[in-house]
Amino acid sequence: MDESQKLISLAEDYWESARDNLAKQRYNVAFEAARHAAELAGKAMLLRKIGDFPKRHDIGGDLHRAKLVPVGVDAATLDEFLADYLRGRYEWDEADPKEAQRAVALARKMLDAAKRV
Repeated sequence: MDESQKLISLAEDYWESARDNLAKQRYNVAFEAARHAAELAGKAMLLRKIGDFPKRHDIGGDLHRAKLVPVGVDAATLDEFLADYLRGRYEWDEADPKEAQRAVALARKMLDAAKRV
């Protein structure tokens, strides 16, 4: 298994955790697990297309410049989501059910796109 496949596999694990925590109404955990899944999927896409990925969380701009934002995903929304890497870890700005649902759906789109790159 190459590095991009490992990233996708780990992203799937985080996505499954996000889905499960959403069902358990643990919205912050679901949000952060989904954000992490989307980030790892994005890094896999960058690795496959340009041979490397940034060693930071906020990779939305990198994905946009590499033309890797999935069809149907707004680049600005993706960038904001990926840059929100502290949000799900602290409870001062808890994710609500709709935000967590959107996060899980966006992570799924990123994973599906990563598998096609």
